[in-house]
Amino acid sequence: MRKFAKIALLSALATLFQFSFAADIPWASSPEEVGMSSERLGLINEVMQRHIDAGDIQGAVTAVARRGKLVHFEAHGLMNVGADRPMQEDSIFIMMSSSKPVLGVAAMIMVEEGLIRPEDPVSMYLPEFADMQVAVLKDSIDENISPLRVDRANPPEHRLVPAKREITIHDLLTHTAGLGTGGLGSLLATPSPFPLPADRTLASERGRYASGALDFKPGERWTYSGLVGHDVVARIIEIVSGQSYDEFIQERIFAPLDMNNTWFNVPEDMQIGAS
Repeated sequence: MRKFAKIALLSALATLFQFSFAADIPWASSPEEVGMSSERLGLINEVMQRHIDAGDIQGAVTAVARRGKLVHFEAHGLMNVGADRPMQEDSIFIMMSSSKPVLGVAAMIMVEEGLIRPEDPVSMYLPEFADMQVAVLKDSIDENISPLRVDRANPPEHRLVPAKREITIHDLLTHTAGLGTGGLGSLLATPSPFPLPADRTLASERGRYASGALDFKPGERWTYSGLVGHDVVARIIEIVSGQSYDEFIQERIFAPLDMNNTWFNVPEDMQIGAS
């Protein structure tokens, strides 16, 4: 299987707002034509420059359209500070956490096609996730407490208790599985899921994710799993679809929606400094 780097490491997509796309939207003869104020729209440039001068941002691209017509489209500041390169209207931006809605759509496609169900236990597809245990504090012995946060350099003494039920796909999608949320159980994976190795694949990581314990019992808490939980769902999609995850989303989501400039990793020829 082809390597799929940075699926959750960056939790990001790079997307390109092409000037050609903006050109497909006609400009209004004036903002007032569509019920907007030229004076108020002019404040956008002032606000952007104020943030640039304050060092809040290095640059931005702003666009406003109403009733199918553009009334504002401007580039501000720099796209490359070191090279003093001005921001372009078609500059590439990272959109943090956009991998999650893409994964959600991919999972819903599989549900719609009857290949998975939200209530399916993960072990149906990845047997190593059966009979998971939960890491709790060693004391007191008559109460099972899963700490919300732990000091990674000095973790507390712990013991393991059986999970009341198996992790489901629904748990992973809704951050209620207790898998890879940075708690006590995450520290017990062998090797630890943090930091993630650069050469990982979705297939190679599943055993490592399952080697530790859960941070809490499935369904009993919500805690964000920005790296691990959705990787496991993506691996299940690979299994049931028969495709690598990157190929699946390209064929089933990006291509049909004409998302031709959306990537997890920006191609080299599109990066700053490429000729």
